[in-house]
Amino acid sequence: MFITRGNSVKDIFISHSSKDEDTATKIYKLFEDNGLSCWASFCHDDLGMGDTYTEKIAEAIRNSKIFVVLLSSNSVMSEQVHQEVIMANDNQKYGLKIVALVLDESLEQNYYHPKTDLVLAGKETITWCRDNEKHILEKMGDLIEYKFEKSRAQIICTDIPKAFFCGRENEMLEIDSALDSYRKVCLYGIGGIGKTSIVEEIGLKEKVNSTVIYAQVDKGILNVLSDDNLIKIEAEDLLEAKRSMSDYMYAMYKYNLLKVNLGKNDLLILDNVDLDAEPFLDKILELDCKVLFTTRKKSTKKQLKIKYIEIKGIKDEQVLESVFCEYYKKQVEENQIKDLKKIFELVNYHTLSVVLLGQQMSYWGENPSDYLADTNFSITRKHLKNTEISDELSDMYKVISGLMDVSILAKSERKVLKIMTLLPIQGYLRIGFLRLMGDEYEETISKLEQQGWICSKDNAYIYLHPIIREIIINEYDLQFEDSELKSFIDKVINMIDNSWNKSYEDNIAQKELVLSIYFNFPNPTIYSFRKYLVISKFLWIINCMDVSVEIQNKVKLLFINEEGKHVNTIDEGETAIQLGFTYHGKGEYAEAVKELTTAVKIFGNKYASALSHLAQAKMYADKGCSLESIEELLSDSLEIRKKYCANTRNEAASNHLYAKVLSNYNTRLDEAIAMEKSALQFFKKEDPDGVNVSSAEYI
Repeated sequence: MFITRGNSVKDIFISHSSKDEDTATKIYKLFEDNGLSCWASFCHDDLGMGDTYTEKIAEAIRNSKIFVVLLSSNSVMSEQVHQEVIMANDNQKYGLKIVALVLDESLEQNYYHPKTDLVLAGKETITWCRDNEKHILEKMGDLIEYKFEKSRAQIICTDIPKAFFCGRENEMLEIDSALDSYRKVCLYGIGGIGKTSIVEEIGLKEKVNSTVIYAQVDKGILNVLSDDNLIKIEAEDLLEAKRSMSDYMYAMYKYNLLKVNLGKNDLLILDNVDLDAEPFLDKILELDCKVLFTTRKKSTKKQLKIKYIEIKGIKDEQVLESVFCEYYKKQVEENQIKDLKKIFELVNYHTLSVVLLGQQMSYWGENPSDYLADTNFSITRKHLKNTEISDELSDMYKVISGLMDVSILAKSERKVLKIMTLLPIQGYLRIGFLRLMGDEYEETISKLEQQGWICSKDNAYIYLHPIIREIIINEYDLQFEDSELKSFIDKVINMIDNSWNKSYEDNIAQKELVLSIYFNFPNPTIYSFRKYLVISKFLWIINCMDVSVEIQNKVKLLFINEEGKHVNTIDEGETAIQLGFTYHGKGEYAEAVKELTTAVKIFGNKYASALSHLAQAKMYADKGCSLESIEELLSDSLEIRKKYCANTRNEAASNHLYAKVLSNYNTRLDEAIAMEKSALQFFKKEDPDGVNVSSAEYI
């Protein structure tokens, strides 16, 4: 049935210059990870010197099916590579295939052919690059020709454990119908949405009358086929085949057993397949049995004869509640139902998130309302890195973290995803995000959408699913000063820094983004406090007073030394002014007086705005406050503005505030009217159609 081979036989011999070892190592790993056994000199430290070295190289070439030479400006000048090419040429009569992988695209044939005694003339050449990996693997597979005889074998059904499953009736019917009609079906959707549970349930149902094989695909279908724990077959020559064949050939041997012995009504389930990166996909589609794949994204190959079915979140809240309660281990109290449904909405009806939330709340003795009490909703909350947890919960965290493999991300992709953790959970306008990021990231964002990392809504908004957001946050341990986050945050800060001069509509459009940035990083430092003050000022302008005063009080604490005393610096003075303005806007005049007094103490009479607002705050805080006790503050403020800010918004504002106080005391109204008219004249000139702070009621 097959040729008996020694244990030293390899699929591929890799010939390379020692100067190209880094690239050779990557190619070696690519082949090995896809079931192709390799021989490369850097994996052997016992080659010796001189004749011993040459003999071992010659033996390795004789025992290989393909000779791959890595062509570069280094290797064409290498005497060792030249000798290996000559040896390979001598072994072609024994069936050895020769392939050149070109590392340097600028290398011309008329340069390297003479260097290799024309051995490579007419031979297959393939350019090496990451985008070409799949083609290279397919070519290697095609070159390893192997003739199998048809052989009967017993295919062993996979033992699929019975797990909790409810709902999904419509999806189950659609999949059953598609398997009967199309035979090759693929379920796609975000990781953790419930694809595995569905195919396991289908497998259990089909096992009653048919042979069912179920396997999780972690490192390619070839690895699944060669693993006897995943694909169990009883055949006469199986043990001998495993002993004598490389992993690749053994996988091919078992594939042919499946092809011969699986019937039309049998079912092969391959869970978590990357269709575009899978070199063995075409072979699987040739099987006569029904095949059910799951994947996170549809293949870009239009020619594949596969019926795709998208799996989305369970929108039936009663079913989701049943799933939740199965892991919560009790019924949800009536007063918690509303909060639980809100959480379902926040996690986009994501099945695995609901399961995890049920397990967490059961373990920690929490309720749905505890999760909604946080300003920044988190599925895993503070628990993901907690080591004192049950094995069951620890396993679930590993599943969550393993849903998406961040190690495969390119640098630009990592940057986009890290920055997107700052976006509001409900999404942000794509065009606005690109404006902040730069148009050069449009292609990266589109690619991440296709791969399932980024979600989109109405083709206008983009966002990270909460579970992916938390994977990114925990994997990269994101901090405010992260260089990639910092550049984006700086752009947002610059955008809102002049919010006073923008329309309310323009400002309110940025509200959720600014709040999301703050809720992600709620603790200012002495190095970042100015950015937080810009955020607090912006929130004050759009009337988010509570969050604004929260930020300013946090900044204020930075200016109290270890002895609990105020340092009275200019920075503290600016913070006190902002805090005083915010308290004033909230109507908390006693607190406003306290903060503005601190500011005036630091700045003296040099800060006009602090003086006039302190006067107003004192007037409102103390009903017995006389005009005489505060008018000096108003007068000083107006004089400063006239001297340094004549005919500007600042002078107009001081006139308005002075007039407002006089009106409140119902005194010198003619003077107050003149001040208001002066302010009004300026504001109308500046913005004829806008709203100004000079109120008509005072005139």
